[in-house]
Amino acid sequence: MGLGGAPKCNACGKSVYPMEKFAVDGLVFHKGKCFKCDFCKGNLRPGNYAGLSGKYYCKPHFKKLFQVKGNYSEGFGEDDPKKKWAPSGIGAATPEKKDEKEKPKPERRVSLKGLNMADIEHAQGLFEEYDTNFDKKIDKDEFTQLWKDLMSIKGEKFGAYALKRNAQKEFEKYAMDDKIDDAGFLQVYSDLSLKVHMESQGKEKKEEKKEEKK
Repeated sequence: MGLGGAPKCNACGKSVYPMEKFAVDGLVFHKGKCFKCDFCKGNLRPGNYAGLSGKYYCKPHFKKLFQVKGNYSEGFGEDDPKKKWAPSGIGAATPEKKDEKEKPKPERRVSLKGLNMADIEHAQGLFEEYDTNFDKKIDKDEFTQLWKDLMSIKGEKFGAYALKRNAQKEFEKYAMDDKIDDAGFLQVYSDLSLKVHMESQGKEKKEEKKEEKK
């Protein structure tokens, strides 16, 4: 907090007063000044940005960054772990083999093929809905609840044990360090066709409300 209890801007570090305040994901920025696209540095406004892994982008560049490289790590400026282990310079020696514990983590690849911005925003809404402990990660229990809801919508019935086992098996496909972050959740959304099933559930609820009003 700044002088007089004013919070500090996450970008410039200066105090932010009520008339100039813009808050997102628990962070505070100067409205129209400090909340900028991480790629083009253009000002962001409510409704014209998308956030991922603590960074914010204008919608055109958010989509473009995936399309350019085709994967999350390179498209969003993260180092490709493989490059850290590549020899450099003429006659560079091949790096010594490291223990299993010291090997770099596998590169996360997230495809947005077939998804538009509306899909991405819908996916991010679901991510927030199932992130019940508000740590910006989906853990095994949260994913299991998502899986239960999805199977219910699809009309597939399993015993409690089989359902939990299948959910955990699917969870392991997407989890990194036993969690699924918002980038990984986009892949979950795409692979499991959550858009279709969740929208189907929404239509059913609307129909139920119409029936109740009659």
